[in-house]
Amino acid sequence: MKPLFNRLGVSAGLCALGAAVVIAGGAAMRAGQATTIVTVNLGAVLEKLNQRDEAERNLKAIADNNKAEIEKRQSDMSAMQKEIEKLQSDAKAQPDGKEKDQLQQKVDAKMEEAALADYRNQAWARFAADKMDIERALVAQDLYRSIKSAAASLAATAQYDLVVVDDSQGELSTSSDSRMPRESQVLQQIAGRRLLYANKAIDITDDLIQRMNNDHNAVGPKPKS
Repeated sequence: MKPLFNRLGVSAGLCALGAAVVIAGGAAMRAGQATTIVTVNLGAVLEKLNQRDEAERNLKAIADNNKAEIEKRQSDMSAMQKEIEKLQSDAKAQPDGKEKDQLQQKVDAKMEEAALADYRNQAWARFAADKMDIERALVAQDLYRSIKSAAASLAATAQYDLVVVDDSQGELSTSSDSRMPRESQVLQQIAGRRLLYANKAIDITDDLIQRMNNDHNAVGPKPKS
């Protein structure tokens, strides 16, 4: 069995990064300048941002429009299916002859039309799902950029040297539904964390949220694209 240290996936690069931070911190202290480090609970920031609320409302509007379009297309397909069934019934009741053949031709044409409509509906559904996925990704990117920018601005104002995400909070969990063994689930979560402990006194989460919400309210909602 591999040592736990190796299974956690702790790379030499991460160790080197830690050493560089220690060296840099030591150099700053030798120069008589203490390094000011603060933490942020990223989950709490995302949860309480007005910018995120606005983005979620816009995404919901897109989802509602997609739902309405889906319902309309389903209604059209249902009406088309009923028309096909009516034509089939009429053709079946008609005695053999020219009129029966004409009705059957209408049935065949309508079935081809329905098949084409179904194909187009499936293509539209895939397009709508992809577009929604892109919109959600853009929202996440925009939120992260805003948080990063606001953190840098707050750090410059308050003279913080380092703003780090506090990922020490929250229990390690496992899921019986996952195909990954429970041990691997736990080790993956441990490997993904960077902080073991952070004093609450250096947490600036509320300050960052207030700053971002004030800035967002001052600018006002973005125009819908």
